Amino acid sequence: MDIEGQGIIVDAVLTGRANLVLEVARDPRCVVLPELRETRSEMSLPLRIRDDVVGVLDVRSDQAGFFIREDAVYLQTVADQIALALENATLFGEAEARLHEIGLLVGAERQEGWQRLASSHPNWAYVYDGFEARPLSETALRIAEPDLVLPLGDIDGRVGVVKVQRRPDGEETPGQIALAQAIAKETGLALERARLFGDTQDALVEIGVLYRSGRAVIGAETLQGILRAIADNVTTPELDRSLLIVPTASQAPGADGSTRVRVAAVMDLASPVPGLSEYTWSEEALPALGRSSTGLLVLEDVASDETLDEASRQALLEDIGIRAALVAPLSAGQRLVGWLIIGA
Repeated sequence: MDIEGQGIIVDAVLTGRANLVLEVARDPRCVVLPELRETRSEMSLPLRIRDDVVGVLDVRSDQAGFFIREDAVYLQTVADQIALALENATLFGEAEARLHEIGLLVGAERQEGWQRLASSHPNWAYVYDGFEARPLSETALRIAEPDLVLPLGDIDGRVGVVKVQRRPDGEETPGQIALAQAIAKETGLALERARLFGDTQDALVEIGVLYRSGRAVIGAETLQGILRAIADNVTTPELDRSLLIVPTASQAPGADGSTRVRVAAVMDLASPVPGLSEYTWSEEALPALGRSSTGLLVLEDVASDETLDEASRQALLEDIGIRAALVAPLSAGQRLVGWLIIGA
């Protein structure tokens, strides 16, 4: 590369080597800056991080022949230390940004966890009357306008609050307020630990279910065996239908020109002896399958779901007898091989 006239700073970047000029007026590579007109000698040293040049340390003097070769050795050591400091500052900034992102994610997960917990326990509150703590719903005691409201924990009261009402003849002191604040903080942290423990236990249960069901399904040799494995390991008493739907082997179109899909097995889990049935639909009879080809489809109420087409609604409600359904595509690599429907 021709670097003539581009300056010794550019030369240091391109070559990764130090440049020493004893008289800038005699070196065509040197560029005289208006702010530094008195420059007579100059040295440019690359700031190197491993094999990359990230900058240049440029040192100038108003005296000709001011620098010697020994200066280049010393100043290159300084330049290497500057490069290391720049890398550390960059890494520190990136680490701080990642920690901030992790903090936001943890905060969002914590908030979602408490929202899920609160939705399962509406009006969740306890009252301590000086003798024991009881659910608010089980006591006639009501706290009027509280004298003190404290957030639980140290996350802006998103876990909950403590409402304190002093006795008619009492008056809180600064020490008592500080004690109440400390108790509220520790209580919030204890509740958060308990929630995390509960979430961990739930996750362990889910992992156990996935492990057992996976082994059972892999070991099954028939359609009935696959559905039985799902019924035994995944479904609950509320889920009383399991369907395995696969395209017909020939993919031959029906009389109306549509592709046929075969309901290979329908297991009625609610009956004392779960049974199987088999019949064939046209693809147009259950268009909802197309919606679930790339992801899970959840139908909370088949009868009222506004996004569900009428053909699928009729097939699920009348032909199969499902009011709520979970439709999951079955894929082998990139190929869709069928659908699993679990319903109630």
